[in-house]
Amino acid sequence: MKRLAFTAVLLALTASASAQETKTATLYASKIYCEACAAVITKALRGVPGVSKVDVDVDKKEVLVRFDPAKASTEDLTAATAKKGFPSSLRKVEP
Repeated sequence: MKRLAFTAVLLALTASASAQETKTATLYASKIYCEACAAVITKALRGVPGVSKVDVDVDKKEVLVRFDPAKASTEDLTAATAKKGFPSSLRKVEP
């Protein structure tokens, strides 16, 4: 029983540490014109290891990407969008 409780605490601490290590990158992609563009970008970014969330704002031509910097870099994110025909640039990164 003690071993099970210890394992549960360890898993909780690991999950908490992982959640704290994620960052949010804001990308600008001037070629975003419609929801179909947004869908292509979303799919491309979700394929990058470490990406947990993608939100595309078509009107602002911005993409918010929640990612684990231990698994992906901002260069990985911009490369993924460019590969699908939507070159992007990094505006900012926030914790």
